[in-house]
Amino acid sequence: MKSLFQKGFLLFFLVLTSTLFSFKLKGATAYKVDIHRSVLNWIGYYVFSFSEHNGTIDLSGGEIMVEDQQIISGYFDIDMKTIKDLDISPDDGAKDLENHLMSED
Repeated sequence: MKSLFQKGFLLFFLVLTSTLFSFKLKGATAYKVDIHRSVLNWIGYYVFSFSEHNGTIDLSGGEIMVEDQQIISGYFDIDMKTIKDLDISPDDGAKDLENHLMSED
């Protein structure tokens, strides 16, 4: 059974991908994500605790559509294999947390 955090994370990405399908509109301009300069910062909260973890995940692609200086659609491809925890030292289990977050459990 998936945890509440995993369900929330999955729901976030389902909503993100379902609402950001890219399509070309008249007058819209497409901007590709620069994957070498872009990073997603994340914060994960425990369900029944006041503790949290934070880190980064690399983007592997993406595009944003802009029309009249407004973002009208877009998508981001997130490479979950690049997830990094920044608040735990390697000696204190950062790799264990990263492996857990990359797994399907």
